[in-house]
Amino acid sequence: MELQHSGLRVEVRDHDAGPVEELSTGGDPRHGSNLRSEGGRGLHLVRELSSSTGCSLSEGGKSVWFTLASGQAH
Repeated sequence: MELQHSGLRVEVRDHDAGPVEELSTGGDPRHGSNLRSEGGRGLHLVRELSSSTGCSLSEGGKSVWFTLASGQAH
C-alpha cells in the first residue's frame, strides 16, 4: 500500500504467470455466475470501488493494483 496524492494505491504480486482475466469471472453477475456462491466477487468489488485498476505481467508472475481516490478513502 502506498498513500499518494491522488489516493491510496494497493498492489498485490504473485508468482503465477496466468492472466488476470481467468480470475475475474467468479462471482461477477455480468458473467452469469451463481449470485449465491461464497467466493469470486473480489475483483468485481475492487473494479466497482476503485478509481483505477491495472495489472502487469513479468517473468516471475504478475502484479495487480488499484487506487482508491482520496475522496473515497475514509
